[in-house]
Amino acid sequence: MPPITSHNVLRVDWRERASTDNLKLRLTQWLITIDRTRVAKVIRSSGRIAELIEVDADGLPSPGSEMAIWLRSNHMREISPSNIQGRKYLVHTMVIAKDTLQRLDMREPIFSRAWRYRMSQVNMSHARAVAILEEIALSLGVHPYTLGVVPDFQGQFFVPEGWMVKSRECYDIFDFANHTDLPNQTRARGVRMHSTLAGRADNIPSLVVDLSLEPCGEQAGKKIIAVVVMEHRNIKSTIDRMYQSNKEGQRNMLFVLTGGFSDIPSREFLHLLSKDPTLQETPFVFLSDHDPSAFEIYSNMKYGSKSYAWASHICSCPQLQWIGPSFQNLEDSYHMIPGERLQHLLTRRQHNNSTEAERQAAFTGIERDALIRIQQVKNSSMSRFTKSDLMRVRHLKGGILAREKEPKLANELDLMVEHGGMKFSLQMFDRRPLGIERCIMEQVKEHILELERPAPLPEPTAIEEDREPAQMEDAQAMLRILAME
Repeated sequence: MPPITSHNVLRVDWRERASTDNLKLRLTQWLITIDRTRVAKVIRSSGRIAELIEVDADGLPSPGSEMAIWLRSNHMREISPSNIQGRKYLVHTMVIAKDTLQRLDMREPIFSRAWRYRMSQVNMSHARAVAILEEIALSLGVHPYTLGVVPDFQGQFFVPEGWMVKSRECYDIFDFANHTDLPNQTRARGVRMHSTLAGRADNIPSLVVDLSLEPCGEQAGKKIIAVVVMEHRNIKSTIDRMYQSNKEGQRNMLFVLTGGFSDIPSREFLHLLSKDPTLQETPFVFLSDHDPSAFEIYSNMKYGSKSYAWASHICSCPQLQWIGPSFQNLEDSYHMIPGERLQHLLTRRQHNNSTEAERQAAFTGIERDALIRIQQVKNSSMSRFTKSDLMRVRHLKGGILAREKEPKLANELDLMVEHGGMKFSLQMFDRRPLGIERCIMEQVKEHILELERPAPLPEPTAIEEDREPAQMEDAQAMLRILAME
């Protein structure tokens, strides 16, 4: 297979409009060709031919760049009814193509969950139906959303103080595709304007055309400390508590809560955020459970996914960094429990006049009880790898970790294996007196301090330390003379 270059890379974007009538014509011609030749030439949707490639700011191959995403070529395959698999594929292709033509004719989009359920009624698995729809769309040179199957919204985001998020949301993909925005047009067809004010939470829309952050309110333009991306939405109550708190910093972070592996809208939303001029100097960080599934979700958010490589240029966030929690953070949190309980004990009125010996005895008892509870927490909250976890470890080690892109992640995976395949959930930190809020703040602060820490200067050699400045100048002059000779 030829190497992936700027000339053969496969990239599609649903924002590149394609009229419905034109799509119906092309799809009909494609089906006629299959019916006449008994062979279907399709662009594979499989991620097996994708490669992790260094790219420029536009998402095109650029060797030596610091950014990298999954890309793939426009490789085609031929499918004929010479075997059972080929005949079944062609039958399923005809079913989905007929359904697509009907949808294009009626101009009625459908959410992907409802569409997958409809396909299951004709004995077609979800994965099979999605793969065939993607291959039909890619063979026509368009994004699958353009065929009228749009994603369900799953993620959420929280806007920090002093800012508002203004977005243009596409609510009708067919109206959007059939009408071009005019220069002086205030409202495009199939698109509506939406604003989320400071301190508010909102769902990430299914299709976001573009977005921008604009200052608003009494604290307009207040610095955003970080964009914090978290793995799943069940942390929403914690973020609500943080936004209701008056503690410094907790309301100055933009949170994005994703819906897991299949949440493409959150990836696109995060990509648009990463392109916003306001956030170019703001760190993008990822907190998650400590398991292979969470690490793979992080990989999909940052580099795009292999199976979705034809849209990685609009579904990746290259500046995203995983910051924990790590095994070390978990161990540190265990050892903080006795000290915090002792501090709580000493602040109680009846112990204000205790002697040092009495306080030490109290601390010993608290520490003993805490260590017992720590072991109970470990046994109840940590679990071992499943078969799917082992499969994801192989994917990671054969992908981003093989290219040495994520040394911290590689180290954590090695520690998991050393501990016998142990993993833990972020919910472990939601136990008083620790709390997930504190875990989030500590991880973000530590990452920001690490970014602001100046790079260490190279240590002078022993010879340079002993020399006087005049001797150094003489030595440099001698080197110049030798070079001339």
